[in-house]
Amino acid sequence: MNSIESTSAGEITQDAGKAGDAEDAGDLAPRAPRIAGVIGVTGALEAPEATGEAGDTGDSEDAGDVETPGWFPAVFLFGVVAFIFLFGGVWSWWPLLWAPLFVAAVGMATYEWRLVVRNRWRMPVEEWALFVIANAGCALSLAVVLGLLRL
Repeated sequence: MNSIESTSAGEITQDAGKAGDAEDAGDLAPRAPRIAGVIGVTGALEAPEATGEAGDTGDSEDAGDVETPGWFPAVFLFGVVAFIFLFGGVWSWWPLLWAPLFVAAVGMATYEWRLVVRNRWRMPVEEWALFVIANAGCALSLAVVLGLLRL
């Protein structure tokens, strides 16, 4: 005889009755997915996860919740670095100003690259233009710092 009992802590216990009864043991497997909750690590009964089926009201992501790449901050910082190179200088005390900005711009560009790959290379045309400008700015900044290009 099969019975499902609920204890005061919210745990679900299942008694299979006779251990040697093969018919009851085989009958338990199809019933397991029908249980409304899942026993979590704490022993409390938790709600089942959303499956993404039609009519599901689970915590699925909306199209607006997905983070999309935005290359404008990286373009802006690379532009500021280029401005400093053009009107200030590359060496002497100027690295105290442009080095942190350059590192921040490279960090932002790296993060945006991760988002581009995560979104499977889907971006609006404007973002593609900013993508090209940001990466060209990074390459030009490196060329100026390494002495390959003089502004």
